[in-house]
Amino acid sequence: MKTRSATKTKYKFRVNKNMTNFYGFMHGGELFKMMDTVAGICTRNFCENPTLTRATNNLSYIAPSYIGDIITVTAIIDHTGRTSMECFVEARGENGDLRASGYFTMVSVDENKKSREIPSLILESEDDRRAFAMSEKRKALYKEMASLKDRYE
Repeated sequence: MKTRSATKTKYKFRVNKNMTNFYGFMHGGELFKMMDTVAGICTRNFCENPTLTRATNNLSYIAPSYIGDIITVTAIIDHTGRTSMECFVEARGENGDLRASGYFTMVSVDENKKSREIPSLILESEDDRRAFAMSEKRKALYKEMASLKDRYE
């Protein structure tokens, strides 16, 4: 088992021309890919086996990035269940300005891509417990929202 703070994972990327859109700034899909990659590294390191993205929620793009910008993507696990983890991921520029943030739900899988049980997250601080509790509330809200979709089919 690991503490929440021990799950914190950071990677830096430089925006290059291949990552930009027609407007000259970083394509949102490229930034999403970077964030998803770091969420995968964070959760794989936590459970010590492969993880796959199950869902992304509340992903918000705050400010654009341009060619040459160095972006730091940070992920931390807020919640663990039986086989899945919710990871908060944010991207920031060199001066610390927020570029994007969101929640990634990642599932631990075995060699056959079947879900696999994971260890529990150790919550040390009040901040850890608050992040965990807020994640539980989001999870309940997502389930409720999913049940509403069925009403319109």
